[in-house]
Amino acid sequence: MKEFYKKAQTLRPRPLLTESFKHFDSVDSENAVYDLGCGVGQDTFALVKKGFNVKSVDISAEAFSFMDKRFGKSEFVEQIVSSLEDLAMDKTSFVNASLVLPFVKDNHFQDVMEKIKDSLVEGGLFVGSFFGPK
Repeated sequence: MKEFYKKAQTLRPRPLLTESFKHFDSVDSENAVYDLGCGVGQDTFALVKKGFNVKSVDISAEAFSFMDKRFGKSEFVEQIVSSLEDLAMDKTSFVNASLVLPFVKDNHFQDVMEKIKDSLVEGGLFVGSFFGPK
């Protein structure tokens, strides 16, 4: 796993996230936004640069160690070690779930998607991706 994190140190924000910035007029910066499956934090810190407080979620505490080494600690980031199945979500206007949804256990997938949907305020934005072109 450490090898993955070392390689991930140079990752840039995911294109789907940066493309979603075009629609951020509906994203309320008063509530924290979520970055689910944040990994080493490239998407988290792209959101911080956009002026958001971010609830950055990963199942691995090790991910946050690498995030801190790469970006340093930030008062704008709340680090939450949790699976998506166990995560309690507050209301938000934006949820980013890049490449994490395939790791949700099959028997919990519908519940996780409902949790994400229920966390979004009216007009909120969800950005999620899976593996591969299909």
